[in-house]
Amino acid sequence: GPTRGGDWWRPVTATLLHADPGHLAMNLVSGLMLLGVAMGRFGSGVTLLATLLAGAAANAIPLLWRPDTFSSLGASGVVMAAQGLIFADAVMQQWKGRQPARIIAGTLAAGVLLFVLMGMSPNSDVVAHLGGLLGGFGLGLLLAALPLTTLRRARWNVLAGFLYCLVVCTTWFLALRGASAPGG
Repeated sequence: GPTRGGDWWRPVTATLLHADPGHLAMNLVSGLMLLGVAMGRFGSGVTLLATLLAGAAANAIPLLWRPDTFSSLGASGVVMAAQGLIFADAVMQQWKGRQPARIIAGTLAAGVLLFVLMGMSPNSDVVAHLGGLLGGFGLGLLLAALPLTTLRRARWNVLAGFLYCLVVCTTWFLALRGASAPGG
């Protein structure tokens, strides 16, 4: 398949493609809400970069066992990554505040329930959703371990926002260049 053949950018560009207007609308509705909450905690640049990386990984990882003809598309891995960031932050804040294990377990259970409600539609790519959630949760644990003042510093969010734009523009440049090449 093309991704296994060297088109490494496809899992990234796939996060910005949608099958139809309904698919786009569902990702916009849930994505704006969850990304907004995550941005409130981690900052806009950091959230955009973290969710893009987790969403791209969620699209790429299934290629290890799925056939070459399989393609994953949509921002739902990114949306689920935002959900993972939010729940990781909640767990870390409870852990830092020395909350009882039952409170932390309740937060994790709420995250699992929200994933089941939002991410397990029979017509969706559940593996990509789960990959985005777990990727976002892992990145969220790392980010939530940092002091809030560090994350909110403008320079970190500007740098992360710049890297986000660089990754998106580079991958789309490569994709469009490849599409316009003879035989592409």
